[in-house]
Amino acid sequence: MAETTAYFNADVVIIGGGIAGLATAYYLSQKQHLQIILLEKDSIPNPNNSSYGDERMYRRMYSNEYLSELQEESLKEWEMLEAQHDCQLLRQNGLLFYGEAWDEETIEGSIPGARRVM
Repeated sequence: MAETTAYFNADVVIIGGGIAGLATAYYLSQKQHLQIILLEKDSIPNPNNSSYGDERMYRRMYSNEYLSELQEESLKEWEMLEAQHDCQLLRQNGLLFYGEAWDEETIEGSIPGARRVM
């Protein structure tokens, strides 16, 4: 494979064009006058990234109060992006929980815990 050398000047270099890298590049470009380079080894969007595809879920139910508040603020940002760019980024679907009732907290939380903080 032939080597290629290129030189660029930038204030910020972002490694990775997944959801975090793209969001970082977007918000830096909106709020500051910076030269930004985003490096991604594959295509954007990348079907191998965890945030790729329509079947991804935006989680709203948390047992942890901080995470619950954080997702509320995050949802406002998603809605603002949709309005600014006249596109749909999130689609609301139903979700069904089934099985035995439980009171124990798991790493994912619990329904009683979510009821307390939501």
